[in-house]
Amino acid sequence: MSDPIALLADDVRDYLACLEQASLPVPVTHIGLDFQSLGDSGMANVVLIQVGVDIVACGSSLDFEHALREADFVSVHVPLLRKEESATPTYHLFNEETLSLMKSTAYLVNTSRGPVVDEAALARALRENWIAGAALDVYEKEPLPADSPLRDPAIADRCRLMPHFASAARITRLSTDPDKGMAGRWVQGLIDVLEGNYGGDVTKMPYVVNKEAFR
Repeated sequence: MSDPIALLADDVRDYLACLEQASLPVPVTHIGLDFQSLGDSGMANVVLIQVGVDIVACGSSLDFEHALREADFVSVHVPLLRKEESATPTYHLFNEETLSLMKSTAYLVNTSRGPVVDEAALARALRENWIAGAALDVYEKEPLPADSPLRDPAIADRCRLMPHFASAARITRLSTDPDKGMAGRWVQGLIDVLEGNYGGDVTKMPYVVNKEAFR
């Protein structure tokens, strides 16, 4: 794994093949390859939770708690919003209360932002079998501390921990289009700051992620 670019994948299937070639554990998220077909066949309920849009579960809209109770797989794709930043905060959106609503056979997948999940609560949920498993690519503190409860050997078989690598598609990493690639977003964010775009108001700059650094 000396050359990260060599592990850039053109699509999800190539990404998983890269993990296998690098002798890395294939995450539970690989089940996402069949999310749509599972939903169409009625074999499973798939829930996509996003802030500001409807919650989608096999083509139907459900409220948040109902969705958690019904879902077989919960894949989280939200920005990190704290109470002082939004009327609908996502900080610790998944905590003991919300995790306890999920099926004992359900899986949680988080590839959005680490603090969206309360890691201590998730570790408890896995130890006490509230849910069947979890796959995480992001963490409250990165790199994940050695003493993190998520590293508990007792839950290792049901808790997949990835090194913030799930976005490793070639377009996602390398495209110069800021709406598609990290490279493009980084450069455009820098340009916006240096040129004082958006009236010099960093809070309005869509490609500047860590806006708190300018306070």
